[in-house]
Amino acid sequence: MTAIYKLSWLTIITGLLLPVSHLQAAGRAEQDIQFTATFYGGGCDITAPATVTFNQGVVPQADIPGEQQRSDVMLNLSNCQGYFMTPSITITGETQSINGKTLFVNSNSTTTGYGILLTTAGNTAFSANSNLASDKVITTKTWPENGSDSVASLNGDLLLNAILSCGNCLPATSLRGGVLTSNLTFTFVYN
Repeated sequence: MTAIYKLSWLTIITGLLLPVSHLQAAGRAEQDIQFTATFYGGGCDITAPATVTFNQGVVPQADIPGEQQRSDVMLNLSNCQGYFMTPSITITGETQSINGKTLFVNSNSTTTGYGILLTTAGNTAFSANSNLASDKVITTKTWPENGSDSVASLNGDLLLNAILSCGNCLPATSLRGGVLTSNLTFTFVYN
């Protein structure tokens, strides 16, 4: 009778532990979760000449109407990296409306009726703009609506044309010679 009792006790303990072991096995089910996030950010380095001088610093007033005095300005974008919504280049600088055209000119310039018309024909990445003083932005041609990490395509040169202008002036009307200055800052931004 003793052997039956021990066997019964072992059977009871085994019967009680069996459901617990099933519960532990169910509690050990695993689920891997992969977290991903795309952070918008990054940037590009922009370099440009520190100064631009027209005609070695001396410009005859007669050359201004017709916008004959021009100088090429090369912007270089490098080290572009990150993930961007619509990238662009903004331009900060003082502007004035001069004879019907918005032109870049510092308020401390001693000239009257003159300014800088800044344009770009664009390139494979950036759109053309016939007067950057008007909206102060160089936009990209196409960019995916949800952003992109293919920012390396922005690396390279972007040619700007700086043109001495008196707007839609006539020669010798309300123009005064002097020193024309315009300080501009180019900033890479993204929305």
